[in-house]
Amino acid sequence: MRGTVTGGLQRIVLAGVGGRDGVEWAHRSPTLTSMSRTRYRIVLGLLGVTFIVIVVGSVLILPEGTPTSLPGPVRELSPRDGDLVLRQAKIEFRTDPAYRASFVIDGVSIPDDEVITMAGTGIHVYQPGPGKTIEEWTPGFHVVEAAWDTVSGLPDPGSITWSFRVQ
Repeated sequence: MRGTVTGGLQRIVLAGVGGRDGVEWAHRSPTLTSMSRTRYRIVLGLLGVTFIVIVVGSVLILPEGTPTSLPGPVRELSPRDGDLVLRQAKIEFRTDPAYRASFVIDGVSIPDDEVITMAGTGIHVYQPGPGKTIEEWTPGFHVVEAAWDTVSGLPDPGSITWSFRVQ
């Protein structure tokens, strides 16, 4: 018995009686076959799309640059140094609750009565508006200096300066 494989069928040649050969066709036994070109392309395409989604997602979600360490009693500030913000942005500055803060924006001192201070939380907020020292953010860069000191007890003054851009 001799055998040759053609396509999905196996050709088996049987030695017959009287010198005549007989031919039978039988299916190959199921084995693991290689991927077809179409399936291979689909798998590679899906892997490529997955990679692109992961990279783009990482760039959009993760923060840029190195984290900035904030001095002393400062816990958080917003917008961050170098941020791009909309015109309705407000400045939020958080310190330890035992401190008070004041702002100088673009060289203009902001009166304390225009700064919203949430007692016991250390949150200080300034938002431009009608009748305030700064009525609205103009497009471009703005420099903020926040100065702080303790509300009571020994003085512990300090300041931080940062900038952001309004689009």
